[in-house]
Amino acid sequence: MAPSLPVTVRGPRSWPAAALLVAALLAASLGLVTMPAAAQVDSEIPAADEVVEIDGFRSVTFGMTEAQVLGAIEADYGIQAEAVERILNPLDRTVTLSILVEDLLPAGGAAHLAFGFSRSARLLHQIVITWGALADPETPLQDLLRTDAILRNYFVQRRFAENTVLGDLPLSDGSYLSFTGSDEQGRRASLVIGALTERFVPFDPNAVAGLPVFVRLSYLESPGEQDVFRLQPPF
Repeated sequence: MAPSLPVTVRGPRSWPAAALLVAALLAASLGLVTMPAAAQVDSEIPAADEVVEIDGFRSVTFGMTEAQVLGAIEADYGIQAEAVERILNPLDRTVTLSILVEDLLPAGGAAHLAFGFSRSARLLHQIVITWGALADPETPLQDLLRTDAILRNYFVQRRFAENTVLGDLPLSDGSYLSFTGSDEQGRRASLVIGALTERFVPFDPNAVAGLPVFVRLSYLESPGEQDVFRLQPPF
């Protein structure tokens, strides 16, 4: 079953959060958590004929200015600009716009959406959406497992660029990569489920029962490229 998901993955013809939390989400989405080299996703669901185009989420698209994203947020969710949290990361000098949205999907509870802008161009280049511990800690584990399954099934029915699709893989921090794939421009969608814990706990529904579990969906315009502030020698 493929619900009407608020995911902007198109074919050629179109088809209050703390700064540290947002920084952690964006860092994880940039691939700072090591993924093993592993096999492709194997699904019996037939893929679409056209390679997807990953250009954003709902009305928000990569390359937008802050003002344009604020307008799109109001259009999509009815949240006015003054209710959107604007976070300036003092370390890398990037800006993130942050909102909380109820019922983004049929299951999963409230979702936290973080829209990240590049430092130099000040244009949108990444979107990170989370459910569970990082958005609504009271969300039942079964709802988060269902959200992860809904999104994974949605993605595996789409055709991504050749040799970019991976999934069903444990990550180095104990979380689990449900799916990742890129379009022909190198833009990436990634879906991860995991638990927030001080000790290493490989993700398993039985092992994480009682722990704060999250589902994270990331859209990246330029995976691996970080347009952030860095000290340049000499300093």
